[in-house]
Amino acid sequence: MSTLTFDECCALVRAKCPDQYAQTYAKHSAHTLRSFALDHAGHSDPDEAIRTQCLYILNNMTSWRGEIAQDVRANLKRIAGTK
Repeated sequence: MSTLTFDECCALVRAKCPDQYAQTYAKHSAHTLRSFALDHAGHSDPDEAIRTQCLYILNNMTSWRGEIAQDVRANLKRIAGTK
């Protein structure tokens, strides 16, 4: 397994995952979460926002198969802090 960042995972989901909902969550994730973190600095936990977004993406990419999907899935679980 290669170690991927959240942004790299989102880019792969957008490019390779067949599920449109997973793609939508990944598409809006990086930009939206950065904006949210900047706008709400001190009022919210950006790490928790990323964790939640990882879970949304994971729940919607269940039909995606293959080595890239396995890598992305493992990295999103690592980032989200799940098993």
